[in-house]
Amino acid sequence: MAKKTSSRLRALSSSQPRDTAPRFIPGDDGGGPILGRWAFFLASTIALALLTGGAVLFGTAKIERGLEERVSAGLRAAGVDGVVVEASGRDLLLSGFVDDETQLESIPRAVAPTEGVRSVDAELRVKVGAIEVGDVAADPMRFQWSDGTMTVAGTVSSEQARSGIIGAMETALDYTLDTSRLVVREGVGDESAWISAALSALRDTAEAVPEGEMVVNPNTGVAQVSAEFDSRQDRADLTRQVEDLLAASPLDFVSGFTLAEAPPPPPREQVVELQSNLDELIEGKVVEFETNSDRLTDEGAGLLDEVLEALRLFPNVPVEIAGHADAQGTDEFNLDLSTRRAEAVLAYLVDRGEDPGRFVVIGYGESRPIADNDTEEGRARNRRIEFIALDE
Repeated sequence: MAKKTSSRLRALSSSQPRDTAPRFIPGDDGGGPILGRWAFFLASTIALALLTGGAVLFGTAKIERGLEERVSAGLRAAGVDGVVVEASGRDLLLSGFVDDETQLESIPRAVAPTEGVRSVDAELRVKVGAIEVGDVAADPMRFQWSDGTMTVAGTVSSEQARSGIIGAMETALDYTLDTSRLVVREGVGDESAWISAALSALRDTAEAVPEGEMVVNPNTGVAQVSAEFDSRQDRADLTRQVEDLLAASPLDFVSGFTLAEAPPPPPREQVVELQSNLDELIEGKVVEFETNSDRLTDEGAGLLDEVLEALRLFPNVPVEIAGHADAQGTDEFNLDLSTRRAEAVLAYLVDRGEDPGRFVVIGYGESRPIADNDTEEGRARNRRIEFIALDE
């Protein structure tokens, strides 16, 4: 997953000599040059605004750094070393890997005593296997395909590993392979912890798009997959597919998926305002469906009519329609039902004139509850449709 870093101020200095003589604006009284009152007022206003903005910026950055440091220290004290803490104001995002489920359960207890934290969001995975670095740094493994040919370059730990990788690719891929630059380098780490998941992600991506690239860097534990798509939906579908495949490995997925002829991204303030409007509109409400069905009720359709009005205020902002289910029933049933309900919402909006290319439909099943599934009230809250304004 991509990592964000806090901004740092740079001290700027000029080696050029400056003219330090005072600058004057001629006055109207004939008594010599004086500073114009309006110029003085304007300069003072600008200076005050800069000082105020700088104080807010510095203060926010200081609060964020303090929270990051205190929470990181608490996690280390609890024996959790593989988690990255990022603060946005007083909201935290925890990302990275934990060694086992026990560490995962210890994180809330480690974070809870930290004063000043408003909310915590976590994107954590349990390590499936460690990446063996080896005594010698490995070259990133690069897969590039186009026009029916796939070239592979990089270093592997043994001739046996090289033969196994080539054999797996020949079986799974309908491409002509060029593996002349895939070489054995003595001393690099073993690939067994990640190669199977990486090849599965490669297979699915190469089947979906005729041209692309995947680069796996075992030194950093990152797999970046790049390709171009004709629609947001195709891109979103494959993004989730690759994420799920690489989740079974210690590799972090970095998406290089782009849209062909993509429109310019919408202004950030429009994205924020649309999201705020949508959140306010559906707060305490749900888009209702008939029981165990993707058929909208009259009340559900009425709420979507209100959502439609909000969407039309910012027609250039793309939106994800996310379907969610409670924990009753099997995982497969809930995933299918949440997807069908999200698709039903899309169909309703498109029937009323919305551009289908604006939307991305994703069903999350029961994987993202917001309430307790052990109570009827909680299950009702978890059966929901969410609308998420997107930056691109």
